Amino acid sequence: MGTLSVLLHFISISIVFFIFSGTSLAATSYSFTQLKDSPTAARSGNNVIDIDPTGLVVGQAFSSDFDNHAAIWFNTENPTDLTPFFDFSDSVARAINSHQEVVISKNNGSSFLWIDGVETDIVSPTSARVYATDINDVTQIVGSLGNSRPSAGGNERAFIWENGVMTDLGTLPNGGGSVANAINNLGQVVGSAFDVNGDERAVLWDEGIIVDLGSLSGDVGSEASSINDEGVVVGVSFTTKVVTVGSTVYTVRDIARAFIWSNDVMTELGGPGSSANDINNVGQIVGTTMIAGVRHAVVWDTSLVLNDLNPFLNSVNCFGNALNDNGQIIGSCINADRVSLSFRLTPSGTMPPPPPPPENSEADLEVEISASAGKIKRGEKLEYTIVVTNNGPDTAEEVSLTNKLPSNVKFISVNGTGCSGTTTIICQLADLSSGASETVFLTVSPFKGRRVNNSVSAISATEDPDTDNNTDSVKVRVRR
Repeated sequence: MGTLSVLLHFISISIVFFIFSGTSLAATSYSFTQLKDSPTAARSGNNVIDIDPTGLVVGQAFSSDFDNHAAIWFNTENPTDLTPFFDFSDSVARAINSHQEVVISKNNGSSFLWIDGVETDIVSPTSARVYATDINDVTQIVGSLGNSRPSAGGNERAFIWENGVMTDLGTLPNGGGSVANAINNLGQVVGSAFDVNGDERAVLWDEGIIVDLGSLSGDVGSEASSINDEGVVVGVSFTTKVVTVGSTVYTVRDIARAFIWSNDVMTELGGPGSSANDINNVGQIVGTTMIAGVRHAVVWDTSLVLNDLNPFLNSVNCFGNALNDNGQIIGSCINADRVSLSFRLTPSGTMPPPPPPPENSEADLEVEISASAGKIKRGEKLEYTIVVTNNGPDTAEEVSLTNKLPSNVKFISVNGTGCSGTTTIICQLADLSSGASETVFLTVSPFKGRRVNNSVSAISATEDPDTDNNTDSVKVRVRR
């Protein structure tokens, strides 16, 4: 299958009807525009984040000094660098309103409002780092102080900034940190905050009052990503899992599902692996979901019917990031070289037939295993990191990983997609799109012998042109 990088012209293709999670996908036609890199960029790759009512796009693109800079695409062939004198550091344009006022954040912990080339600093009264995230049409800006993500025991605080005055939005009662992700034209703000139990929750700030929006049934956490002028909120609800990396234990998000919240009711939009990233004032929602093991950019229409966007992109591993009230959609796809390439889709009236599926699909599957130490004592924990990667060019279907444990180790734990077993570990990784990878964390303990030699292998149902990299092994010395 081709990647977004080969789409150098305006295309419009129809969508194929099929069933996903019991919902028919609606047929809608879009024309495609690629948002290109600067001709002077040191390398390829960009990411688009927001779009104004006229289709003007902002985000981040590589500059001539190898750094990512805040950018605006007045010209789809050549983005304008909004921080040209910010040397050897990254910046990003987070949002744009209907007056072409842009909010920009820098990786040094500063943010500012950009209007026709004039910068106004968004200053924290506590000298904390400022991460601005959104702006509405009356130039109210929201974001977070201290960090761009909340934490259970952190001091992160959501804020709203207007006319040079910053106000702390607070957090949940007896909770942890909070962040603000979006604001509508009525001044309602959404984001997330940690509650008294240490769980991250989607929240709404409305006239100084914070409201916990809850989570979907069976989930422990949630995050709100966008709110429209009708007060309808979208985001993700998720479960969590414990992951061990080296000797450090993390609690991370596990299974995420897109949601819509309206009139105090949260409703699931998509199945596992989905997210709702933006909602417009018409009620359309853009995001991403997994379909047959491949990440797809999607849009839910006003009836909450799912519309797949990947066919219009002729690519896989795609994300829908934002949309305006005219239904224009922006997002990015990751190509086989793991480069992010961005697009804008505009509703159109023609629907030519879809391209034929690729013939003689091939996927070069590669597996790598590494150990936490080259030497270890008997009885100590030995941690393995196993990475399965699809080098393309097509999707690797029905990928599975097998690890028959050495006879001189005791199984302790395994963390990874579809993993089971204690003497022979088998992980059903489903489908891997081109350039995608899955990581499995395995912990054992040697109890005899002088050496542990662990070998792993990976296969898929798709023809593999190079099987030499389908196995890997690592040796570890064992001391008494």
